[in-house]
Order: sequence, then C-alpha cells, then structure tokens
Amino acid sequence: MSKYNSFIKREYDYAIRIAAFLGSQYPDGYRSISDVSRLLMISHSITSKIAHKLQKTGILKSYRGRNGGIALAKDPNTISFYNILEAMGFNSTMNDCIVDPGICPLVDMCKVHLYFLNMEKDIHHSLKNTFTSSFLFKEDDLITARKKCLSLT
Repeated sequence: MSKYNSFIKREYDYAIRIAAFLGSQYPDGYRSISDVSRLLMISHSITSKIAHKLQKTGILKSYRGRNGGIALAKDPNTISFYNILEAMGFNSTMNDCIVDPGICPLVDMCKVHLYFLNMEKDIHHSLKNTFTSSFLFKEDDLITARKKCLSLT
C-alpha cells in the first residue's frame, strides 16, 4: 500500500491504458476482456469493472457472444484523458476552497487560493487537450513487455 494520496487513482490510470490499447485497434478491433486484462496486466475483475463504466458513458462499446468483446466507441483522436477520468468518477481538486470558497474567509485576497485555482485550471486544460491517440499501445509492444515482466519473476 502506497503512503501517498494519488491525484490520479490507479483505476483511472488503468482506464486510460485500456482506452489507449483499444485505440490502437480502432475502428474494428473488438477485444475480449480476457485479452485486454492479460495484455495490460490488469486483473480480469478490474478490467471488467472499468469497461462497464466506460461503456455506460459511451467511450467503449461491447459486443456479446462468442466473438464479442469491447472496443472504443469513438475515434481515439476525440477522446481526451479528461473524458476518461470523468467517466471513471474523477472529481479531485487541489484544495477544498476551490470547490467551496465559503469555507475560508480569506478566499477573496488569498494568494494560496489563487495559486491552487490556477494550477487546477492548468491541469484540467491539459487533461482536456491530451487525447488517447497520442498514447496508443501496440499489441506487439505489450506482449514484449509482458514477457519481460514475467521473466523477472
């Protein structure tokens, strides 16, 4: 267990990775949850949970049946990291006073508040302008990484 409080939860990171892998398969590449889980080295149950959340918000689509699986529902050039994080429930803030300025009587003149507010705006702007297409995972690279990882154990 990490001693840090991550701004981006592990589950959010996995969601971005899943979208990045499926983006390399776009537009026709349905992959089974098992394949996605194995290649990205994420547990099957977590992969399923993430896929369900991303499907509910229209980022993924699924096809049931013998040859079914999951795929990106949209072009990876149009899916931002912010879209994925929002679909997963991302609602972090740099400081509570940004969300609820009424909790501090100094907000109107506070340079600390302004600093965190600007930092949060910059982060959100960056997440909204960073697209899945810039981070695609190719299957061959994932297979190589998985073999390397397994050889270390």
